[in-house]
Amino acid sequence: MRNIVILGAGPCGLSAAWELSRNGYRVTVIEKEPQVGGLCRTISYKGFRFDLGGHRFISRSQELIRKIQQLMPDELLLKERKSATRFKGRTYPYPLSAKDILTKLPLSISLRSLSDYLKVSLKQRFNPLPEVTFQDWALNRFGRSLYELFFRSYTEKFWGISADELSAEWAAQRIPVFGLRKEKCQTYARYFYYPKQGIGQIFEYIAKEVISRQGIIHLNASSSEIIIEAQRVKAVAFLQNSRKPQGSGLASDSQSHKRYIDCDYLISTIPLPELVSQVMALAKWKAKPLPCRLNGSNDGQLKAQADNLRFRSVRFLNLLIDEPQISSNTWTYVPEKRYLFTRIQEPKLRSPFNAPPGKTSLILEIPCNFQDALWNAPDEQIYQRAVSDLSLLGIELKDKVMDYFSTRVEYGYPVYALGYANHKQNLLQELSGYKNLISAGRQGLFRYLFMDQAMEMGGRLAEQIIKDAPAQGYIDNLSQERELIEGKAVV
Repeated sequence: MRNIVILGAGPCGLSAAWELSRNGYRVTVIEKEPQVGGLCRTISYKGFRFDLGGHRFISRSQELIRKIQQLMPDELLLKERKSATRFKGRTYPYPLSAKDILTKLPLSISLRSLSDYLKVSLKQRFNPLPEVTFQDWALNRFGRSLYELFFRSYTEKFWGISADELSAEWAAQRIPVFGLRKEKCQTYARYFYYPKQGIGQIFEYIAKEVISRQGIIHLNASSSEIIIEAQRVKAVAFLQNSRKPQGSGLASDSQSHKRYIDCDYLISTIPLPELVSQVMALAKWKAKPLPCRLNGSNDGQLKAQADNLRFRSVRFLNLLIDEPQISSNTWTYVPEKRYLFTRIQEPKLRSPFNAPPGKTSLILEIPCNFQDALWNAPDEQIYQRAVSDLSLLGIELKDKVMDYFSTRVEYGYPVYALGYANHKQNLLQELSGYKNLISAGRQGLFRYLFMDQAMEMGGRLAEQIIKDAPAQGYIDNLSQERELIEGKAVV
């Protein structure tokens, strides 16, 4: 029986553990947080539940949907998505349509936007322009007026860099493109599944399945050393602190100490730059060269490439509100830079169990960089600014907020800055020298994956290990969409 060690109990890592444990493998998962789910965990607080972002369960894979339905048949709700954009005092349905442009924008702006759109559509049909940056991509599809109105400000606010420094690659996967004829329109999935107790409930159920098959999940733990011999990972050392994990059956230690686990395979879903740093540090400690070097690259060059892969962090301000409901929108986008947050979510609209009866809550998403001023600002300061901004948007919460708190995600979104693809591929190629080390998932592949894509990737990765087939190259080629990802999702 083979021993598999998995770094990270998020959607990819837990899905791999689930499939491997179902096939008789010994699985040990090491997770730094006090609960499973990774970016898809749910925080419970005073009878309210808050996800880390706007998660839903949809997928192109009927098999994955079937597995989750069988796993938690009485816990999935079928919900309808309703999204909006709040811009310059008006609310527009999201995604934007040609009809909205013609009927909801001021007439002068509508005519200018429509004219720009028709011109660029004609130009693209007969003389397509190259697309390197996000700005190129958006201008080629919407024209200058709509780009400046709706897309530029939100994009730069969200990513923290200029739109002409951001790769065009992610845009086609995330932004629907409309046409003047209905059949040409792309849109998001209208319906989605959502667990009664928050999106993290899916992964709590998966974790229980893993444990029931003798799998071990160490929470509050992080890898500290990767032991390599003859170009293979032989063992992993990890440190575990004394914070109490949530949920029965999950391993916990009363004191922090280092432990070693032998392994036949190591699956890493931790951030790719972090994994590379650990491998480089071990090579120096062992006074042995890494098994492969790209074009004569040295440690300094590898570190520079790792440093060039940046993640956008997110701070969530969670508000507990003494009102039955605030909005009818699942979420509302707020693109203007004058406002602190980029998106407003009301968890109760996903599940009535996310708030006590007669109460509701809001999640305000605030993009930032790790340890910058927004990340470190006191909750009181963020709260006062947020409530003021909500008031300007027509949401008055004076004397209605019962409590508030922040949650934070350091490695939220891989930033597709120009040149990122080469840096990423060089690092993955470097790691490919270790035949039983696999980097996967959103953070491990530095790829903007949806939750279901990460779950499906974990399952496929497990299948490759079971077949004793090459895994890293296979995983690298999964989910390389060049079209709107949600366009073919099914529920």
